[in-house]
Amino acid sequence: MKHNNFDSTIFDSLNARHLTSSQIAKLFIPPEAFFDLLKRNNNLLIGPRGSGKTTLLKMLQLTALKEWKHSKAEQTKKSIDYISAFIPTDKAWETQWSLIDSLCASSTLKVQLKKSIFTTHTIRQMVEAFQYCTSDELFEDPILKKFYINLSKEQEIELTKRLASALSLTIEIPSLDYIMFQLRKRLSDIGVFLNKNRNCALADTLNNDADLSKYVFFDFIPTIALVIEVLNSTFVDKNQKWALLFDELEIAPREIRNELFENLRSTGDQRIIFKLSISPYAEDLNLSEPTGSYAGHDYVPINLTYAKKEKAMPFCLALFQQICRIYKIDHMSPEEIFGTSIFDQGNENKKNTTIPAYSKDSLQYERFSRLANKDPSFNYYLKAKNIDIENMDKMPENERASKVRKITNIVCIRDIFLQEKGHIRTIKKTKIYTGFKTIFYLTEGNPRLFLSLVGTLLKKYSQTKKMVTASEQADAIDIAIDRFLALLKTIPPVPGHTLANSNKDCSLINLLDIIGTTFQNSVLKEKFVAEPITSFIIDDMVSEEVKTLLGLAVNAGVIIYVHQAEETPLLDSLANKEFRLNYLLAPYFRLPMILNKKQKLSVILGGDFIHKNDINDEQKTIQSTLKQDLKKGHQTQNTLKNNVKKIQTTLKFE
Repeated sequence: MKHNNFDSTIFDSLNARHLTSSQIAKLFIPPEAFFDLLKRNNNLLIGPRGSGKTTLLKMLQLTALKEWKHSKAEQTKKSIDYISAFIPTDKAWETQWSLIDSLCASSTLKVQLKKSIFTTHTIRQMVEAFQYCTSDELFEDPILKKFYINLSKEQEIELTKRLASALSLTIEIPSLDYIMFQLRKRLSDIGVFLNKNRNCALADTLNNDADLSKYVFFDFIPTIALVIEVLNSTFVDKNQKWALLFDELEIAPREIRNELFENLRSTGDQRIIFKLSISPYAEDLNLSEPTGSYAGHDYVPINLTYAKKEKAMPFCLALFQQICRIYKIDHMSPEEIFGTSIFDQGNENKKNTTIPAYSKDSLQYERFSRLANKDPSFNYYLKAKNIDIENMDKMPENERASKVRKITNIVCIRDIFLQEKGHIRTIKKTKIYTGFKTIFYLTEGNPRLFLSLVGTLLKKYSQTKKMVTASEQADAIDIAIDRFLALLKTIPPVPGHTLANSNKDCSLINLLDIIGTTFQNSVLKEKFVAEPITSFIIDDMVSEEVKTLLGLAVNAGVIIYVHQAEETPLLDSLANKEFRLNYLLAPYFRLPMILNKKQKLSVILGGDFIHKNDINDEQKTIQSTLKQDLKKGHQTQNTLKNNVKKIQTTLKFE
C-alpha cells in the first residue's frame, strides 16, 4: 500500500535539523510548550536530544506557519506579531573556534573573532527571513500577509546600500541576494584569514588586514539593532519586533552562550526577542552569578521533559492521531491498534469488563493472590497494612487508592518476574511493557523516539490492518532499547578509574547498569515495600568524573531531572539534584514506571570509584582532553570510537 512522501522525509529523517520548515509543518502537533513559546517573551527552551527543541523553534518561522494545517493554526497566525529568524549553531564552526583559540594569545581578540562569525551568521538568517516577507508566497496567506512588504526595485537598491554601509560590505550588485552572498563570503574570508596565519602573531596580522579589521570588532547587539533599524524602515511599523531563535546553544562557544544569556536580562532594545534552546545541563552557565539572568523575571523557561509520565500522555495521543491521519487510519483508537497493558488499572484491565475491579474474578485479584502465595514478604506486608485481598473490591475507594492501587504496578512486576524462593525469572522477551499506554509512556513524550517506535508500528498496522500484537510491540521496544544502549556504549570511560563495587571501567553504560540493578534489587530481590528505590540524588560524595558522565547522560535524555515546580529545569550543577532513569530502560531493568523513594548516588555506587593505576603525564593529557570532549557532548560516533581506541592502547585497558 502506498502512502504520501512523509515516509521518506519525516519518518525516516527524524532529526528536525535535516528537515525544512515546510516539511516539519506538515506533521507538527503543538504541545502545550509551543503556545508558551509563542508568547512575546524571552524564552529558554530546555530539553535533551530528540525532545523537539529545533522543531518548536522552526515552527515560529513564517515559512513554517504558512504551511501549517491544524485546527489551531489560524489563531496562532493571528496572535504572532514578530518576525522570526532561525539561527542554528553550526557544528562546522568548531574547527574555527579551535583555530582561534590556538592562534590568539589575547582573550579579547579570541572573543571578538568568535563573535564576528556568530554575528555574521545571525545577520544572514535575519536577511533571509526578511526576504521571505517580500515573497508572493507570503502574500497568498490571508493572515500572514500582514508581514508582507511590496518591495520595489528602487527600495531594494536603497535598502541594500544602507545594509552595506551598516555592515562595511562592498556591494557591486545592489540586491538582497548579493548582500547574502557577501555575508557568506565574509564567513569564508575569516576562515581563509585564520588558515593563512597559522604561524603568525594574529594580532599583528589583523592590524594589517584592512577589510577584516573593519568588522571584526563589531558588537553583537548594537550591530543586530542597526540591521533591524534598516530592515524596519520598509515596514509600516518602524518598531517591528524580531524574534531571534538560537538553536543548540550547548555546542556554541561559551563566550557566545554567556553573551546571549546576558541579553536575556536586558538588551535595551524592545524590538528584539530572544528564544534560545539548550540541553538541560551546562556547568559553565554560572546561573547563580548576580550578573546573570533569572528565570521567571528576565526569561520564561520552557521544559520539554516530563518528570511524571502522565504529563506526556496528551501530547503522545495528539501525535498518535496525526500519524494515523497521515496513514488514513484515524478512525482507529490506540487501544484498538495496540491493546491495553497489564499496568492499566480499572475496567480496561479485565478479561470481562462486567467484572468489578479487584473482585475475586478480576486480573488484579489473581496477581495479588499469586504473589501472596509465593512471596512471604508480600504476605507479611498485606497483614501489616490490614489488606484483605479477598475483599479488595469492597474497600472504600479512598482506602483502596491509598493501600491497593498504589502498589499494583509493583505487584505486577514481582508477580511476573519473581519465582519461588526469591529467584528472578529470566524472560528473553517480555510482553508486559506493551499496550498503548505503556508503549506511549516508554517514549517519554520525546517526539523523535515516538516517531521511531510508535510511528513504525503504525505504518505496519496501516499495511496489514491487523492489531499490532504484544510480540511485535516487544520486538520494536527491544530494537529501540538496543539502539539507545548502543549510542551510550560509544562514549568512552574515564581513564584510570574503575567503579568500586564492580571493578568495571568508569563508563556511562556501567554507571547506568549499577543504578538500574540497584533499582531492580529494591523492586524484586529485597522484601516487598510500597515505595522501592526508583530515583537517586547526586550527593557531594560523587566524584567529578562521575558527574561529568552523568551530565552527558542528562543531555542525552538517559536520566531525567526530577525538578520541583519552583526550580528551573536548566542546570549548571548536578549537586543535590534528583534524577530517575529514562522509562525506555524500564523493560531492560524490569522496573515499574513509577517515581518513589530516592537514594544517594554515592551509596548506590558503593564508594563511587577507585583509581586503577597511577597515570603518567601523557595519560593525564588524554584524560583532560576526554573530559572536555564529554562536556561538549556532540562528537561524532567515529571521533568517540577513535578516542576509545587511543585510550585503550595507552592505558592497556582490556
